Amino acid sequence: MPNFNRLSETLTQNLSMNKARINCLSLMIIALITAQSSNLKKTARHLPKGGKTDSHYRRLQRFFAEARIDYDQLALMIYRLFGLGEVTLTIDRTNWKWGKSNLNIFMLGVVYKGIAIPLYWQMLDKRGNTNHLERCELIERFIKQFGKDNLEMIVADREFVGENGLTGSPIITYPLPYGLRRTVKLRIIMASWYRLKSYCAMLAIKKHIDMGEY
Repeated sequence: MPNFNRLSETLTQNLSMNKARINCLSLMIIALITAQSSNLKKTARHLPKGGKTDSHYRRLQRFFAEARIDYDQLALMIYRLFGLGEVTLTIDRTNWKWGKSNLNIFMLGVVYKGIAIPLYWQMLDKRGNTNHLERCELIERFIKQFGKDNLEMIVADREFVGENGLTGSPIITYPLPYGLRRTVKLRIIMASWYRLKSYCAMLAIKKHIDMGEY
């Protein structure tokens, strides 16, 4: 299994996990890609033969219940694998209900060739929009790991307009933490997520944009 060997070697070099956890994570990643689904039952069917699907399913459940992943290490691995430097970040939030439980995920991603790759995220214990403190906390995680000089711009949608100096202007200064010496531009996309993805694709083609003329 050349793909498994290469993947497990990469994970071993970047994550502080024992061999059994690394092997399980490697097999799960390959199975996720093969199944094209994040449903654990479907993923379990694509794990290597030699056991029943129910056994594979319970193994995946144990991994998520017991494994401890250092997400700073994971973010650093992504940064290295994609050869990233000074980047444009995206922030976005999605909220839905599972039974009576609110699932509200606030996500920070990095723009790469027209897509946003997740780096950090936060599960919000509430419904609805984020506040200024929650936004700063998520951005701080990036700054602590990669430094303020690697942050070129932040792209967001209209949800992030309206408080702490954020206005409806297309170009605004976001009051970032850690006393950034230079301003970081936050581009508010006053439209749908589809347009935000289109904007990210444009950034991949044209690296340096004069935001005042866009």
